[in-house]
Amino acid sequence: CVRYGGPKAAEGTHGVSRAEAGGILAAGLALMIVQHVRRQSWVPTAAMGSSDGALAARHAQEIGCPSGLSLWNDIEGFAPEVK
Repeated sequence: CVRYGGPKAAEGTHGVSRAEAGGILAAGLALMIVQHVRRQSWVPTAAMGSSDGALAARHAQEIGCPSGLSLWNDIEGFAPEVK
């Protein structure tokens, strides 16, 4: 199962819960978590990559995901000047 993960850095909303993640894993299904995308027209930086990655990892730990789970980052909506 692919589910959106925890808090968006800017908006503070949440994705998959501890109960949902636990249910998916208990059913013997695979789980991958995708970190929410930023608001439109954002300009990526190395610092954002580090902070978004840390946020995704922290949320995965908080909801009880096992070590080695794949985490993904939804990167779309870049500012027009970003190539």
